[in-house]
Amino acid sequence: MVIGYAQPGKARSFQVLEAFTAGCGGRVAQRPVLEDGDVAFYGTLGLEWMVRQVRAEGRTFYFGDNSFFDAGRGRFFRFARDAFQVHEKMPPDHGRLAALGVKIRPWAAGGRHIVVVEQSEHFLELSGIGKHWLVRVLADMRRYTDRPLVVRRWRRDKAKAASTLAADLRGAWALVTHMSAAANEALIAGVPAFVSGLCAATPMASGELSKIESPNRPDGREDWAAGLAGAQWTLGELRDGTAWRGLNDHQPG
Repeated sequence: MVIGYAQPGKARSFQVLEAFTAGCGGRVAQRPVLEDGDVAFYGTLGLEWMVRQVRAEGRTFYFGDNSFFDAGRGRFFRFARDAFQVHEKMPPDHGRLAALGVKIRPWAAGGRHIVVVEQSEHFLELSGIGKHWLVRVLADMRRYTDRPLVVRRWRRDKAKAASTLAADLRGAWALVTHMSAAANEALIAGVPAFVSGLCAATPMASGELSKIESPNRPDGREDWAAGLAGAQWTLGELRDGTAWRGLNDHQPG
């Protein structure tokens, strides 16, 4: 039995979890009281204690969030088992990637500035990275590069933030974040990405910040992106069990 715990006051959290648990024969809890069984989350503000307890007890949990790509925002939702995101290559679904309209651009030949994308302090603490990630990263980067930095502070309005990302990526040398989906956007735009947490971008990312002046530009981004396209689902696919089957059948590779 999978029990979903919706973020208090967030209607979308209840909507997504209701669909996900319907697809796996579970249900959404009516109260924030931790019950026996596997657990699903979509949004964690106000439920931090529960996430920590579930992980400390070694329970199976499912963590949901919005699409891996801005092109699917509001229509597709991702879930990962026992992780905040999938962080290995998934079986590619090229048809699904094409239907999203996601285009993989060639690696940029140069670029001047570095885009730094902050995430919420709430999420950074919950993911184990601690407070003041941005302060620490900016200090570290100054040890390795003197390139101009474009700092994108965390914004609650994700759609509005996404609307300006493409402009910041134009002419960029690299993007740096913890595990924001902005790293996926950078990679499909041909901009190398550095991430400090295990996330969807990890298989294509560039490693430590000490390599900021010599980032990786690996082959295989089309298959990587197609794998992510196949690891996110519509509300209907959550409800009819397609997502549940995908989570249980797909083996990272």
